[in-house]
Amino acid sequence: MDAPASPSPPEYMQGKFETVGQHKLYIIDKGQGPAVLMLHGFPNSSSLYKHQIPALLTKGFRVIVPDLLGFGESDKPQAVEPYTLDNLVSQLEALLDQLKVDKVTVVGHDWGAALAWHFAALLPERTTRLVAISVGHPAQYFATGLQLQLSWYMLVFLHQGVAEQVAVDGSIWARVTPPSQAVHLEAEEFKQMFADIAKPGAATSGLNWYRANIKPENMIAGYITQTPAVEADSLMIWPTGDHFACCEEQAKGSEAFVKGSFRYQRIECDSHFATWFAAEEVNKLLLEFIPTP
Repeated sequence: MDAPASPSPPEYMQGKFETVGQHKLYIIDKGQGPAVLMLHGFPNSSSLYKHQIPALLTKGFRVIVPDLLGFGESDKPQAVEPYTLDNLVSQLEALLDQLKVDKVTVVGHDWGAALAWHFAALLPERTTRLVAISVGHPAQYFATGLQLQLSWYMLVFLHQGVAEQVAVDGSIWARVTPPSQAVHLEAEEFKQMFADIAKPGAATSGLNWYRANIKPENMIAGYITQTPAVEADSLMIWPTGDHFACCEEQAKGSEAFVKGSFRYQRIECDSHFATWFAAEEVNKLLLEFIPTP
């Protein structure tokens, strides 16, 4: 007997493919109006923003959410070099050119936040505003000893073979997930996340974000990359339950690298994944911060 077909995603989560340079990206591009570019992290996809996309569309924004290179339905090159933050910013710039989008509010979480900071710093003329969730400015991310301790798993991720095994078999997630948050591992969002990273080539392509951008000597020096300061007005959102992965000091420390206005907002959420588990609060903050058309 055939297995029942999976239900189709809602229309606002249905995307298209765009070939950008040498690679094919899966893109959700919906709505009209001022553009909001939303960038997910590891090991997610555009589904990270499934609660934010309809909220922004309802208020008249154009929402652009790619499966970033190496994730979801996008290409997954197995080489390391395509995943440097510089190369990823160039790819996003080319994507916006193809979509005929001049300026965006850029929103990022986890590695998507690091990429959003880098995008806003390198392309100020194309950045209206910046929203970072959990991960602060790359030039000071490891500036505190606590964040360095919390990031031990990144050193594991640098080791090819071993890292792929622990990422796929789930052992790394059990080690970095505190007991109070273990219930989230049974959520549908996590089950899909684990299924996605187990697909052929997906673990290596996702882990290559770390291999392209994390160097132990830079960690000791306090930074991911020497990203310049950001000119755009910026909102930093930090979930209170994220102190197991991203300490609050690195989030607050981002203010020193913002030339525009800086708003820091703590939200009550017992998870790193605030867009899923504190969706209403994240949506409220986005709609307060991004000027409504």
